[in-house]
Amino acid sequence: MVNLNSGTLTAGGLGLSGPNSVTRTDGHYSVGNLYLSNGAALTYGDGDSISGYLYLDGASLARTKTLNAFSFDVKNTTLDLITGDSFTSGSFARNGSVVNINGDVTLGGVGTESDGVVNLNSGTLTAVGLDLSGPNSVTRTGGHYSVGDVSLSNGAALTYGDGDSISNALSIDGISSLFAEYEPLSLDSLSITNGGVLSLYAFTGSGAVSNWGLRVAGDTRSLLDALIAGNLITGNSGPLSVLYDPTSNSTFVTTMSAVPEIDPAGIGSVITLVTGVLALLERRKRSA
Repeated sequence: MVNLNSGTLTAGGLGLSGPNSVTRTDGHYSVGNLYLSNGAALTYGDGDSISGYLYLDGASLARTKTLNAFSFDVKNTTLDLITGDSFTSGSFARNGSVVNINGDVTLGGVGTESDGVVNLNSGTLTAVGLDLSGPNSVTRTGGHYSVGDVSLSNGAALTYGDGDSISNALSIDGISSLFAEYEPLSLDSLSITNGGVLSLYAFTGSGAVSNWGLRVAGDTRSLLDALIAGNLITGNSGPLSVLYDPTSNSTFVTTMSAVPEIDPAGIGSVITLVTGVLALLERRKRSA
């Protein structure tokens, strides 16, 4: 047992195991890493600090102030994150644990394993990456996400709509892994493998190609055509077409009919040909 009676315990790490492993009357702690397991229970408030790694396994951490640390790893535990919480590196929800996002939270990244769950309840989860594995790995009631990468596997399902954003890559892997898009989605890269599905519901994008639902950087026509042909990209607004716009160097999935591209470099030769034909007709008219 560790009794925090007065003053501040400063340590590189504090590891507590068991329901009676700590008591506190008026003491505080300032630690790099905090490890709580096997029913250990600790409070975190003014005068306390955790700068590094937070590990919870069948334990609880009751809080009265924000957490700003390196990363967390929770197992068999519920961790409630609130507005102002931040973790700079990758974190995990494992072994049936639940991480509740209850406000504007910033994470270096978060992933689920072994029935871990992320609940998007309110506010916005801002993260480098969101890696969800399993059919029950995420729920959302009123929360949103703003991330660099999204990875869905082993039956994970996520929706994308107003208030959400993905700035880089989307990966969908495995049968019943589903990403349902209700707003136009623009990506740097896309991967759909092993029966995963991207379902496009909205076609409201505009610009070089009107009425698009998905835009991927670069010339990815062959990839997108193959995904559509394999029913890995589906839509509810009619047959899907793939159009490449060389000016923006982007490829679009849309309901517009695909048309041959016009090579800007060839426009001059077309004009020359038309001009020559008109001149020939004029000479024939005069000679007649």
